[in-house]
Amino acid sequence: MYGNLKKNPLSLMLYTVMKNLKDLGYLIKIYALEDGNAMSLWEIIGNVSVLSAERFIYIDWSLFDGVIADSLEDKRAISSLMQEPFCSVPLIWMVHEDT
Repeated sequence: MYGNLKKNPLSLMLYTVMKNLKDLGYLIKIYALEDGNAMSLWEIIGNVSVLSAERFIYIDWSLFDGVIADSLEDKRAISSLMQEPFCSVPLIWMVHEDT
């Protein structure tokens, strides 16, 4: 889950992590709250969906081996991961914004 698909140092780091996970055999599905100029880059490694925060609650997280989030903007989506039956899905939440 990404707050936006803009090109910046954080997205480069996350892209590198995701590309390596894909190279290890993981299927990558990318959800973002906002489109951006890095969309074509992300489409190289996985299917990209830009959704409103309200739509994240309809995702069946049990289909995934884990979730990586990169923004405080993802907090509404992450709250759905704290509910049954999804609370057993591993979550890595990387927040790099000023708080």
